[in-house]
Amino acid sequence: MYFGTSMEDRVLRDRIAVGAKSFGMNQSAFLRAAAVYALDNVIDFARKTR
Repeated sequence: MYFGTSMEDRVLRDRIAVGAKSFGMNQSAFLRAAAVYALDNVIDFARKTR
């Protein structure tokens, strides 16, 4: 995974690291879980608005 050098990228990287550590995951697993969670919410929203 690539992150730039801007302050926003550093803050995002730190938040991902803290989130992953709090769930006992590595960063890659944490990002996959977050993506699945977000996609599940989008699908649920789409079903409710049909």
